[in-house]
Amino acid sequence: MLQEVSLENYRNLSIPRLKLTGGTIILVGNNSQGKTNILEAIHLLSYGRPFRGTKIDAINWAAQSALIIGKTEREQISICLNKNKETKILLNSKIKGLIDLFGKFVSVLFHPAEIETASGPPNLRRAWLDKTVATSNKAYLVNLINYQKALRNRNRLLKSKDTASGVLEPWDRALAKFGSKIWIERSKSVVEINKLLKALSARTIGKTLRLGYRNPILEEELDKTEVRFLHILGTTRRVEQRVGTTVFGPHRDDFRFIIEEEAGSSIVEKDAALYGSRGEQRQCVVMLKLAEAAFLNKVFGRPPTILLDDVLSELDAANRSLLLANLRGSQVIITTTDVATFEPEIKKKAKIMFVKQGKVQTR
Repeated sequence: MLQEVSLENYRNLSIPRLKLTGGTIILVGNNSQGKTNILEAIHLLSYGRPFRGTKIDAINWAAQSALIIGKTEREQISICLNKNKETKILLNSKIKGLIDLFGKFVSVLFHPAEIETASGPPNLRRAWLDKTVATSNKAYLVNLINYQKALRNRNRLLKSKDTASGVLEPWDRALAKFGSKIWIERSKSVVEINKLLKALSARTIGKTLRLGYRNPILEEELDKTEVRFLHILGTTRRVEQRVGTTVFGPHRDDFRFIIEEEAGSSIVEKDAALYGSRGEQRQCVVMLKLAEAAFLNKVFGRPPTILLDDVLSELDAANRSLLLANLRGSQVIITTTDVATFEPEIKKKAKIMFVKQGKVQTR
Protein backbone atom coordinates (compact mmCIF):
# COMPACT_ATOMS: atom_id res chain seq x y z
CA MET A 1 0.00 0.00 0.00
CA LEU A 2 1.22 3.50 -0.82
CA GLN A 3 1.37 5.64 2.31
CA GLU A 4 2.39 8.94 0.77
CA VAL A 5 3.59 10.46 -2.48
CA SER A 6 5.56 13.63 -3.23
CA LEU A 7 5.67 15.23 -6.66
CA GLU A 8 7.87 17.94 -8.13
CA ASN A 9 7.33 19.31 -11.66
CA TYR A 10 5.28 16.30 -12.71
CA ARG A 11 3.07 17.71 -15.47
CA ASN A 12 1.06 20.45 -13.66
CA LEU A 13 1.79 19.05 -10.20
CA SER A 14 4.18 20.02 -7.42
CA ILE A 15 2.86 18.46 -4.23
CA PRO A 16 5.33 18.37 -1.31
CA ARG A 17 3.55 15.56 0.53
CA LEU A 18 0.24 13.83 -0.11
CA LYS A 19 -0.71 11.37 2.60
CA LEU A 20 -2.74 8.37 1.47
CA THR A 21 -4.79 5.87 3.43
CA GLY A 22 -6.01 2.35 2.93
CA GLY A 23 -9.51 1.69 1.69
CA THR A 24 -11.06 3.81 -1.05
CA ILE A 25 -9.76 7.24 -2.04
CA ILE A 26 -11.79 9.33 -4.52
CA LEU A 27 -10.04 12.15 -6.39
CA VAL A 28 -12.68 14.63 -7.57
CA GLY A 29 -12.22 17.51 -9.98
CA ASN A 30 -13.04 18.98 -13.35
CA ASN A 31 -11.12 17.97 -16.43
CA SER A 32 -7.50 19.15 -16.81
CA GLN A 33 -7.06 19.85 -13.09
CA GLY A 34 -4.52 17.07 -12.37
CA LYS A 35 -6.53 14.04 -11.18
CA THR A 36 -5.17 11.69 -13.85
CA ASN A 37 -1.68 13.17 -13.41
CA ILE A 38 -1.72 12.10 -9.75
CA LEU A 39 -2.86 8.61 -10.69
CA GLU A 40 -0.24 8.41 -13.44
CA ALA A 41 2.54 9.45 -11.05
CA ILE A 42 1.45 6.75 -8.58
CA HIS A 43 1.40 4.15 -11.36
CA LEU A 44 4.85 5.32 -12.47
CA LEU A 45 6.20 4.16 -9.10
CA SER A 46 5.35 0.61 -10.24
CA TYR A 47 6.71 0.72 -13.79
CA GLY A 48 9.07 3.67 -14.15
CA ARG A 49 7.30 5.30 -17.08
CA PRO A 50 4.07 7.22 -17.67
CA PHE A 51 1.10 5.41 -19.19
CA ARG A 52 0.40 8.43 -21.42
CA GLY A 53 2.98 9.78 -23.83
CA THR A 54 6.72 9.93 -23.14
CA LYS A 55 8.72 10.90 -20.09
CA ILE A 56 9.37 14.31 -21.67
CA ASP A 57 5.61 14.83 -21.89
CA ALA A 58 5.36 14.06 -18.16
CA ILE A 59 7.88 16.75 -17.15
CA ASN A 60 6.47 20.23 -16.60
CA TRP A 61 7.16 22.33 -19.70
CA ALA A 62 9.06 24.94 -17.68
CA ALA A 63 11.34 22.42 -15.91
CA GLN A 64 14.24 20.20 -16.91
CA SER A 65 13.33 17.30 -14.64
CA ALA A 66 10.56 15.85 -12.50
CA LEU A 67 10.76 13.94 -9.24
CA ILE A 68 8.29 11.38 -7.88
CA ILE A 69 8.80 9.89 -4.41
CA GLY A 70 6.55 7.24 -2.92
CA LYS A 71 6.63 5.48 0.45
CA THR A 72 5.16 2.05 1.09
CA GLU A 73 5.36 -0.18 4.16
CA ARG A 74 8.58 -1.69 2.77
CA GLU A 75 10.18 0.77 0.38
CA GLN A 76 10.91 4.37 -0.42
CA ILE A 77 10.85 4.67 -4.20
CA SER A 78 12.31 7.74 -5.91
CA ILE A 79 12.13 8.28 -9.67
CA CYS A 80 13.74 11.24 -11.39
CA LEU A 81 12.74 11.95 -14.98
CA ASN A 82 15.07 14.16 -16.99
CA LYS A 83 14.56 15.56 -20.48
CA ASN A 84 18.19 14.94 -21.46
CA LYS A 85 19.27 12.06 -19.22
CA GLU A 86 18.27 8.50 -18.43
CA THR A 87 15.57 7.97 -15.82
CA LYS A 88 17.10 7.57 -12.36
CA ILE A 89 15.52 5.05 -9.99
CA LEU A 90 16.34 4.76 -6.29
CA LEU A 91 15.04 2.12 -3.90
CA ASN A 92 15.68 3.05 -0.28
CA SER A 93 18.25 5.61 -1.53
CA LYS A 94 20.18 3.05 -3.61
CA ILE A 95 20.40 3.44 -7.38
CA LYS A 96 18.67 0.57 -9.19
CA GLY A 97 17.63 -0.43 -12.69
CA LEU A 98 14.14 -0.54 -14.14
CA ILE A 99 13.94 -4.31 -13.72
CA ASP A 100 14.54 -3.94 -9.96
CA LEU A 101 11.51 -1.66 -9.71
CA PHE A 102 9.00 -4.29 -10.85
CA GLY A 103 7.17 -5.88 -7.92
CA LYS A 104 8.26 -3.34 -5.29
CA PHE A 105 4.99 -1.40 -5.36
CA VAL A 106 2.35 -3.42 -7.16
CA SER A 107 -0.54 -1.57 -8.74
CA VAL A 108 -3.30 -2.40 -11.22
CA LEU A 109 -4.37 0.42 -13.52
CA PHE A 110 -7.70 0.63 -15.35
CA HIS A 111 -7.98 3.64 -17.63
CA PRO A 112 -10.30 4.55 -20.53
CA ALA A 113 -7.89 3.40 -23.26
CA GLU A 114 -8.22 -0.16 -21.91
CA ILE A 115 -12.00 -0.23 -22.26
CA GLU A 116 -11.62 -1.56 -25.82
CA THR A 117 -9.23 -4.39 -24.88
CA ALA A 118 -11.77 -7.08 -25.80
CA SER A 119 -12.76 -5.63 -29.17
CA GLY A 120 -9.74 -3.53 -30.13
CA PRO A 121 -6.51 -4.44 -31.96
CA PRO A 122 -4.24 -7.30 -30.79
CA ASN A 123 -1.54 -4.95 -29.50
CA LEU A 124 -3.87 -3.90 -26.64
CA ARG A 125 -4.18 -7.52 -25.49
CA ARG A 126 -0.46 -8.27 -25.93
CA ALA A 127 0.44 -5.16 -23.92
CA TRP A 128 -1.85 -6.22 -21.09
CA LEU A 129 -0.46 -9.78 -21.06
CA ASP A 130 3.18 -8.66 -21.19
CA LYS A 131 2.71 -6.14 -18.41
CA THR A 132 0.91 -8.61 -16.15
CA VAL A 133 3.40 -11.46 -16.66
CA ALA A 134 6.44 -9.15 -16.43
CA THR A 135 5.19 -7.74 -13.12
CA SER A 136 4.99 -11.23 -11.67
CA ASN A 137 8.15 -12.62 -13.28
CA LYS A 138 11.34 -10.56 -13.74
CA ALA A 139 12.94 -13.27 -15.89
CA TYR A 140 10.07 -12.82 -18.33
CA LEU A 141 10.78 -9.08 -18.47
CA VAL A 142 14.46 -9.72 -19.26
CA ASN A 143 13.51 -12.17 -22.02
CA LEU A 144 11.00 -9.69 -23.42
CA ILE A 145 13.58 -6.87 -23.53
CA ASN A 146 16.12 -9.13 -25.26
CA TYR A 147 13.53 -10.41 -27.73
CA GLN A 148 12.44 -6.89 -28.69
CA LYS A 149 16.08 -5.86 -29.20
CA ALA A 150 16.70 -8.84 -31.48
CA LEU A 151 13.45 -8.17 -33.34
CA ARG A 152 14.41 -4.54 -34.03
CA ASN A 153 17.81 -5.57 -35.39
CA ARG A 154 16.36 -8.33 -37.55
CA ASN A 155 13.66 -6.06 -38.96
CA ARG A 156 16.23 -3.41 -39.77
CA LEU A 157 18.15 -5.94 -41.88
CA LEU A 158 14.97 -7.13 -43.59
CA LYS A 159 13.96 -3.57 -44.45
CA SER A 160 17.42 -2.77 -45.82
CA LYS A 161 17.30 -5.94 -47.96
CA ASP A 162 20.65 -6.91 -46.41
CA THR A 163 19.72 -10.57 -46.05
CA ALA A 164 22.73 -12.31 -47.58
CA SER A 165 23.47 -15.83 -46.39
CA GLY A 166 24.25 -15.93 -42.68
CA VAL A 167 23.42 -12.28 -41.89
CA LEU A 168 20.10 -13.07 -40.22
CA GLU A 169 21.22 -16.24 -38.42
CA PRO A 170 22.42 -14.60 -35.14
CA TRP A 171 19.10 -12.75 -34.85
CA ASP A 172 17.16 -15.89 -35.79
CA ARG A 173 18.82 -17.72 -32.91
CA ALA A 174 18.16 -14.83 -30.53
CA LEU A 175 14.48 -14.69 -31.51
CA ALA A 176 14.14 -18.45 -31.07
CA LYS A 177 15.92 -18.42 -27.70
CA PHE A 178 14.03 -15.56 -26.08
CA GLY A 179 10.76 -16.00 -27.99
CA SER A 180 10.47 -19.63 -26.87
CA LYS A 181 10.86 -18.61 -23.23
CA ILE A 182 8.24 -15.87 -23.67
CA TRP A 183 5.73 -18.30 -25.18
CA ILE A 184 6.21 -20.88 -22.44
CA GLU A 185 5.78 -18.29 -19.67
CA ARG A 186 2.76 -16.71 -21.37
CA SER A 187 1.11 -20.11 -21.59
CA LYS A 188 1.79 -20.90 -17.92
CA SER A 189 0.52 -17.51 -16.77
CA VAL A 190 -2.67 -17.69 -18.85
CA VAL A 191 -3.45 -21.07 -17.27
CA GLU A 192 -3.20 -19.51 -13.80
CA ILE A 193 -5.13 -16.38 -14.79
CA ASN A 194 -7.89 -18.52 -16.33
CA LYS A 195 -8.35 -20.43 -13.07
CA LEU A 196 -9.04 -17.14 -11.31
CA LEU A 197 -11.08 -15.68 -14.19
CA LYS A 198 -13.36 -18.71 -14.47
CA ALA A 199 -14.08 -18.81 -10.73
CA LEU A 200 -14.59 -15.06 -10.53
CA SER A 201 -16.91 -14.86 -13.55
CA ALA A 202 -18.99 -17.85 -12.50
CA ARG A 203 -19.48 -16.29 -9.06
CA THR A 204 -20.24 -12.74 -10.20
CA ILE A 205 -21.93 -12.86 -13.62
CA GLY A 206 -23.23 -16.44 -13.71
CA LYS A 207 -21.21 -17.27 -16.83
CA THR A 208 -17.76 -18.73 -17.35
CA LEU A 209 -15.24 -16.43 -18.98
CA ARG A 210 -11.76 -17.46 -20.05
CA LEU A 211 -8.91 -16.29 -22.24
CA GLY A 212 -8.47 -18.28 -25.43
CA TYR A 213 -4.69 -18.39 -25.91
CA ARG A 214 -2.47 -21.01 -27.54
CA ASN A 215 1.27 -21.18 -27.95
CA PRO A 216 1.48 -21.56 -31.77
CA ILE A 217 4.35 -24.03 -31.53
CA LEU A 218 2.60 -26.22 -28.96
CA GLU A 219 5.83 -27.64 -27.54
CA GLU A 220 6.25 -27.74 -23.78
CA GLU A 221 10.03 -28.34 -23.71
CA LEU A 222 12.25 -25.32 -24.30
CA ASP A 223 14.80 -26.97 -26.61
CA LYS A 224 12.07 -28.42 -28.82
CA THR A 225 10.32 -25.03 -28.97
CA GLU A 226 13.55 -23.33 -30.10
CA VAL A 227 14.16 -25.91 -32.85
CA ARG A 228 10.60 -25.54 -34.09
CA PHE A 229 10.84 -21.73 -33.93
CA LEU A 230 14.00 -21.73 -36.09
CA HIS A 231 12.40 -24.08 -38.59
CA ILE A 232 9.37 -21.80 -39.04
CA LEU A 233 11.61 -18.73 -39.43
CA GLY A 234 13.33 -20.59 -42.25
CA THR A 235 10.04 -21.35 -44.00
CA THR A 236 8.87 -17.73 -43.81
CA ARG A 237 12.15 -16.18 -44.99
CA ARG A 238 11.00 -15.39 -48.55
CA VAL A 239 7.80 -13.74 -47.32
CA GLU A 240 9.76 -11.67 -44.80
CA GLN A 241 12.25 -10.54 -47.44
CA ARG A 242 9.38 -9.39 -49.59
CA VAL A 243 7.46 -7.49 -46.87
CA GLY A 244 10.54 -6.33 -44.94
CA THR A 245 9.49 -7.46 -41.48
CA THR A 246 9.38 -10.51 -39.18
CA VAL A 247 6.03 -12.25 -39.57
CA PHE A 248 6.35 -14.99 -36.93
CA GLY A 249 6.91 -14.78 -33.19
CA PRO A 250 5.42 -13.67 -29.86
CA HIS A 251 5.08 -10.10 -31.19
CA ARG A 252 2.24 -11.43 -33.38
CA ASP A 253 0.36 -13.12 -30.52
CA ASP A 254 -3.26 -12.55 -29.66
CA PHE A 255 -5.88 -14.04 -27.36
CA ARG A 256 -9.67 -14.07 -27.34
CA PHE A 257 -12.28 -13.57 -24.65
CA ILE A 258 -14.41 -16.71 -24.62
CA ILE A 259 -17.80 -16.64 -22.91
CA GLU A 260 -19.26 -20.06 -22.15
CA GLU A 261 -23.06 -20.08 -22.17
CA GLU A 262 -25.66 -22.79 -21.75
CA ALA A 263 -27.72 -23.64 -24.84
CA GLY A 264 -30.17 -26.31 -23.83
CA SER A 265 -28.17 -29.30 -22.62
CA SER A 266 -24.91 -28.13 -24.18
CA ILE A 267 -22.32 -25.39 -23.60
CA VAL A 268 -21.69 -22.86 -26.37
CA GLU A 269 -18.45 -20.91 -26.59
CA LYS A 270 -18.85 -17.33 -27.80
CA ASP A 271 -16.02 -15.09 -28.96
CA ALA A 272 -16.84 -11.79 -27.25
CA ALA A 273 -15.07 -9.68 -29.87
CA LEU A 274 -17.08 -11.19 -32.73
CA TYR A 275 -20.43 -11.98 -31.15
CA GLY A 276 -20.60 -10.18 -27.83
CA SER A 277 -22.60 -7.02 -27.29
CA ARG A 278 -20.78 -3.82 -26.37
CA GLY A 279 -21.91 -4.31 -22.78
CA GLU A 280 -20.56 -7.88 -22.76
CA GLN A 281 -17.23 -6.76 -24.22
CA ARG A 282 -16.81 -4.18 -21.50
CA GLN A 283 -17.90 -6.72 -18.91
CA CYS A 284 -15.06 -8.96 -20.14
CA VAL A 285 -12.55 -6.15 -19.58
CA VAL A 286 -13.89 -5.48 -16.08
CA MET A 287 -13.50 -9.17 -15.25
CA LEU A 288 -10.00 -9.18 -16.76
CA LYS A 289 -8.87 -6.33 -14.48
CA LEU A 290 -10.37 -8.06 -11.44
CA ALA A 291 -8.56 -11.27 -12.40
CA GLU A 292 -5.32 -9.33 -12.88
CA ALA A 293 -5.59 -7.97 -9.33
CA ALA A 294 -6.34 -11.47 -7.99
CA PHE A 295 -3.39 -12.94 -9.92
CA LEU A 296 -0.90 -10.38 -8.59
CA ASN A 297 -2.33 -10.79 -5.08
CA LYS A 298 -1.63 -14.51 -5.35
CA VAL A 299 1.91 -13.99 -6.70
CA PHE A 300 3.04 -11.40 -4.14
CA GLY A 301 0.93 -12.44 -1.18
CA ARG A 302 -0.56 -8.96 -0.76
CA PRO A 303 -3.29 -7.10 -2.65
CA PRO A 304 -2.15 -4.51 -5.19
CA THR A 305 -3.17 -0.87 -5.11
CA ILE A 306 -5.97 -0.46 -7.66
CA LEU A 307 -6.05 2.71 -9.77
CA LEU A 308 -9.24 3.59 -11.66
CA ASP A 309 -8.87 6.57 -13.97
CA ASP A 310 -12.37 7.85 -14.71
CA VAL A 311 -13.43 4.48 -16.14
CA LEU A 312 -16.71 4.49 -14.25
CA SER A 313 -18.07 7.10 -16.64
CA GLU A 314 -17.23 4.75 -19.53
CA LEU A 315 -19.21 1.84 -18.07
CA ASP A 316 -22.94 1.27 -17.93
CA ALA A 317 -24.63 0.98 -14.53
CA ALA A 318 -24.42 -2.83 -14.42
CA ASN A 319 -20.70 -2.99 -15.19
CA ARG A 320 -20.00 -0.08 -12.85
CA SER A 321 -21.66 -1.97 -10.01
CA LEU A 322 -19.85 -5.19 -11.00
CA LEU A 323 -16.47 -3.48 -10.77
CA LEU A 324 -17.03 -1.59 -7.53
CA ALA A 325 -18.65 -4.56 -5.74
CA ASN A 326 -15.74 -6.89 -6.49
CA LEU A 327 -12.65 -4.76 -6.00
CA ARG A 328 -10.28 -6.61 -3.72
CA GLY A 329 -7.54 -4.17 -2.82
CA SER A 330 -6.23 -2.80 0.45
CA GLN A 331 -6.11 0.53 -1.39
CA VAL A 332 -8.32 1.72 -4.25
CA ILE A 333 -7.79 5.17 -5.79
CA ILE A 334 -10.47 6.44 -8.17
CA THR A 335 -10.67 9.64 -10.22
CA THR A 336 -14.00 11.21 -11.19
CA THR A 337 -15.50 14.51 -12.28
CA ASP A 338 -18.66 13.90 -10.28
CA VAL A 339 -18.70 12.26 -6.87
CA ALA A 340 -22.49 11.99 -7.13
CA THR A 341 -22.05 8.96 -9.39
CA PHE A 342 -21.02 6.90 -6.34
CA GLU A 343 -23.43 5.11 -4.08
CA PRO A 344 -23.88 6.73 -0.65
CA GLU A 345 -22.38 3.69 1.06
CA ILE A 346 -19.15 4.01 -0.94
CA LYS A 347 -18.88 7.76 -0.31
CA LYS A 348 -19.47 7.24 3.39
CA LYS A 349 -16.45 4.91 3.70
CA ALA A 350 -14.16 6.67 1.21
CA LYS A 351 -11.67 9.45 1.74
CA ILE A 352 -12.61 12.18 -0.75
CA MET A 353 -10.00 14.60 -2.09
CA PHE A 354 -10.67 17.54 -4.38
CA VAL A 355 -8.18 18.44 -7.10
CA LYS A 356 -8.08 21.93 -8.60
CA GLN A 357 -5.29 23.47 -10.66
CA GLY A 358 -2.80 20.87 -9.46
CA LYS A 359 -3.60 21.33 -5.77
CA VAL A 360 -5.25 18.75 -3.51
CA GLN A 361 -7.67 19.52 -0.71
CA THR A 362 -9.41 17.16 1.69
CA ARG A 363 -12.81 18.01 3.11
